[in-house]
Amino acid sequence: MTRFGTFEIDVRARELRKGGIRIRLQDQPFEILAMMLERPGEIVTRDELRRRLWPAGTFVDFEHSLNAAVKRLRAALGDTADNPRFIETLHKRGYRFIAPVESAENGARGAETPLAEMLHRRGHRFVAPFESTGNGERVAQTLFARAPARPHAEAAATLRLVVLPFANMSNDPAQEYFSDGLTEEMITQIGRLCPGRLGVLARSSSMLFKRSTKSASEIGRQLGVDYLLEGSVRREGDRVRIAAQLIEASSEVHLWAETYDRRVEESLLLQSDVAARIAGSLAMELVPERREALERVSPRQTAAYQAYLKGRFHWNRTGDEGLKPALIFYQRALDLDPDFASAHAAMARAEIALADFSREPGRGALARARAAALRAIELDPGIGEAHVAMAEVYKGLDWNWDQAEAAYRTAIALSPSCEVAHRSYALFLAAMGRCDEARREADRAAWLDPMCLAVNTSAAWVRYAAGEFDEAIDRCRHALE
Repeated sequence: MTRFGTFEIDVRARELRKGGIRIRLQDQPFEILAMMLERPGEIVTRDELRRRLWPAGTFVDFEHSLNAAVKRLRAALGDTADNPRFIETLHKRGYRFIAPVESAENGARGAETPLAEMLHRRGHRFVAPFESTGNGERVAQTLFARAPARPHAEAAATLRLVVLPFANMSNDPAQEYFSDGLTEEMITQIGRLCPGRLGVLARSSSMLFKRSTKSASEIGRQLGVDYLLEGSVRREGDRVRIAAQLIEASSEVHLWAETYDRRVEESLLLQSDVAARIAGSLAMELVPERREALERVSPRQTAAYQAYLKGRFHWNRTGDEGLKPALIFYQRALDLDPDFASAHAAMARAEIALADFSREPGRGALARARAAALRAIELDPGIGEAHVAMAEVYKGLDWNWDQAEAAYRTAIALSPSCEVAHRSYALFLAAMGRCDEARREADRAAWLDPMCLAVNTSAAWVRYAAGEFDEAIDRCRHALE
């Protein structure tokens, strides 16, 4: 095993990891890294690379192929050619690995460049900016490579799944809210399945691949997931046809596929069915309380459910521009169905956001948030979003730190894949001066939603509050990219 920075490489197993997370590398970038780590601090010439990667008789555009392979390697390491931390380019000659390298047997070896030595003597370190990639999916690959390590020991055994945006097959752009809302609800349901066994990426990272033409294996590599759930939605009147399929990312093997014809109000039941199918396909036994949570989902009144999904659609718009429309649609859903627990929970979160964004005093909005969250918990104690809202009320309105922390912990226990719960708890812990715990929760949120602006800026703030200014700057650059 060889270590450098926060990375470790097992050449025999052909695995590169960052803090326990496996970073997927294609064969050629992996081979280039392995060659450089054999001789850290020394030049590995382009001719040596050509002979090892493309033996005699191989017909390939060598210059283009080598440059592309090195670029993929740099993306995986979060490195750049202009300001390298790991791989230095020597024009027309080759490459050199410049970071200190440590092997399990021999300890530290390798040498730093004079520039690195000078910076370290002055108390600085390299902070590499991102390489411009030109499109969102390549940015995803770069950002995930720089994402934080898995924050909990049990996460080493966690499988990762992404629910890709369900395609709207209704030939009606006005139905986009329905397919997007179904995707988000599916993420929430599946995220509650198997705590400690299955991590589900959050909406922000999933939506990056809306209408993507990438293959399952390409998306899997870019987001670092093991499985993908993808599907489509076709709605006609009060009927909806939903197709879903579970795919293993690395092999692109379809584990199962199913088509459902349901009434619109039965969509929540469909999500529970799909969630249970996923658990079975991945050989994950649902603990009794998780199975009970899935079984207690009930159909909603059609118009109420549509209003709720429209509210979620506006809630997810940029900044606060969708906040007031979201509140209007949530209220419409509750007027039609007063016992709609998820709508109450969503209303509570929206009222808290209103308290944050509004120029008016926030006490009234927080009081309304309390009422909505308590009603949601009364109707369905298993909704993590409602407990997050209660934590924010305890913190912002009551200044009751003990109850706030208890509510955060409840939300995380109920919905381990809820990045909002981890992020909000991290900020709370940072304010309490509990920096190590705050860092772990912030990293967990970023692991669940590596492409979310709020998650990454919160991770930067947690570092800043801890006095880790270099790391805070690095996180801010990450968020800007």
